Amino acid sequence: MKICLISMNLYMYGGIQRVLPGLLNQMVDKNSITVMMPYTKADKNIFNLSDRIKIVNLNDFHHFKKHNIIGVAALTLWQINKNVGLFNKSMFNRFTGAFMFSKKQKKSLIEYIEENQFDVVIGVSAYYTLLVALIADKINAKTIGWQHNTYDSYFCVKKRNTYGTETLYKSVAKKLDCMMTLTDADKEKFQSELNVPCVTLYNPVSYRDMDTYNHSTCCLIFVGRLYRYQKGLDYLIDVMSNIVNIKPKQKLVVVGDGNDREWFEKEIKKRRLEKNIELVGMQSDVSQYYRKSSVFIHTSRYEGFGVVIVEAMAHGLPVVAFHNNGPDEILTGGQEGYLVEKYDTVDFAKKVCQILDDEECYESMSQAARKRAEDFSEEKVCQRFTNILEKVANN
Repeated sequence: MKICLISMNLYMYGGIQRVLPGLLNQMVDKNSITVMMPYTKADKNIFNLSDRIKIVNLNDFHHFKKHNIIGVAALTLWQINKNVGLFNKSMFNRFTGAFMFSKKQKKSLIEYIEENQFDVVIGVSAYYTLLVALIADKINAKTIGWQHNTYDSYFCVKKRNTYGTETLYKSVAKKLDCMMTLTDADKEKFQSELNVPCVTLYNPVSYRDMDTYNHSTCCLIFVGRLYRYQKGLDYLIDVMSNIVNIKPKQKLVVVGDGNDREWFEKEIKKRRLEKNIELVGMQSDVSQYYRKSSVFIHTSRYEGFGVVIVEAMAHGLPVVAFHNNGPDEILTGGQEGYLVEKYDTVDFAKKVCQILDDEECYESMSQAARKRAEDFSEEKVCQRFTNILEKVANN
């Protein structure tokens, strides 16, 4: 099968970047795979995408330039719409699509896809799903949108790339042959709102047989981008303050980096938690930190899936998280940890301490976490992904 993915840059750190390379590497033996993405010569292949996968630079195709009048106007309109949703009305649909993706860009993409006779073209994330939907009726390949977050996070959170495009989406998404979502809850939401057939495809995790961890350290761990709103860093600070009130010497390791690191560091000092919270930045090998930890903390306001949750579970770590789509789909009935009502940081802290204080409970949750993590192995997800592509291509 000839597969083309249009994606964001996979040569950088991020959730999608951690997922796609491993999955595509498993499929390249039996398929011809092309990834079209924007990147620069300075970028490094940090997640080891196979050299047998053809990489095409989206920057080489026609797109709006920041230094000319048309480009400045288009980028300005896009920024305004992304911030306030000014053009999120059906009467502006063609206009919105025009300033997000240039006519020349869409034309050159259509020509490339037709020349290469792909069987399936996949738009990765909401932004590139929209691009594929806009050209879907102009190409012979089957088309799929692959969503990596919740419907509300894409269309109801200001300043996201796709905020202000919901009405445009509803007008063109039905041209897609299929849409893949991360959870069953997302599948129902996207299907009902966009009138497109949807299937659930979990994110795969490559961490297997992680049998070394040191519960005696009792260290907590948080892994994720340091984005205050989405990742709930303000809640994380509250949770740790409450935990320290119960266990004054409790430690938390925070793995990750992001735009709100400076704010986070100031809050740590303000709460006098410098001895309790250690920021280690972005790490290429997170596994070493999972092995030294006991409980995984997840405080996101919204999460399409949560690969880091499954990674932690594969290392035998119980999880405490707020209810939302990703954790609700991954954790089953409290066996692998606790789901806490939004956003009860006091109860969250109590649940963490309960796990730390009850050795029998900890061991039970640890074993259940390992078992549940097996459902998200690359082998299982790869097989399901292949089945979905074959069904779409042959339908």
